[in-house]
Amino acid sequence: RATLAAAMLLGVGSGCVGDARSGEPIASADDEFTASASMAGASTNALGVALVRVLNATPGAPQLSLRADSTLIVRDVNYQSSSDYTVVDDRWVEFQATTPGRIDWSTLATNGELLEPGHRYSIIVLPTSEGNGYDTRVIRDDLPLDTSRASVRLLHAANDVGKVSLHLDGNNDSLIDGVDLGDVAGFIAIPSTTQSLQVRNASGALLTAVDNFPIDVGTAYTLVLATNADGAPAVFWIRDAIAR
Repeated sequence: RATLAAAMLLGVGSGCVGDARSGEPIASADDEFTASASMAGASTNALGVALVRVLNATPGAPQLSLRADSTLIVRDVNYQSSSDYTVVDDRWVEFQATTPGRIDWSTLATNGELLEPGHRYSIIVLPTSEGNGYDTRVIRDDLPLDTSRASVRLLHAANDVGKVSLHLDGNNDSLIDGVDLGDVAGFIAIPSTTQSLQVRNASGALLTAVDNFPIDVGTAYTLVLATNADGAPAVFWIRDAIAR
């Protein structure tokens, strides 16, 4: 696994929001249950550094590597997966990406990215609408780490499907509604039982679903709507909780 990066900073939407500078380390896992732990937000704040991870939502890039300015910070992030959090010690950073076998790097942010010390960031890399390059979204991970409930947010990284909504167990009432390409909505509290999560388009048609989705209390889930190599919508996800 690895890490990558940068363009326009987006805030989280409505819902329960926590403190990204949590005094405890965070344990993360992707939907392949590859787990890792990152240092406590209070520790990174004291050191004057930020934590950054990449989510690869670009089907044309099976693996992506990232450097911050001229320093390689992550290598070979697989498509539809996440890197570990990685320390970045500069506040203003220009991120660049490449894929295996290439010697050139593509700049992902024209003017650099502002990273606040003590905070965690997820950087989602998705294809441009023309399909000939990278687009990016940078989200500050203000994780709602309430040990009494679970929460979910949805990030839309799939071209050509319009606005989408998230539904629980086939319920016609949406849990999250009206999410446009490149936007993120949530975190929203959800019941802590195994559920079926459905993503639908603006007309209510099913785009993709995750059946038997295990939902645990004290866990924040980030769902990313992306596309497969054949262009079909698909969801991958990351879960975060206080490390035990």
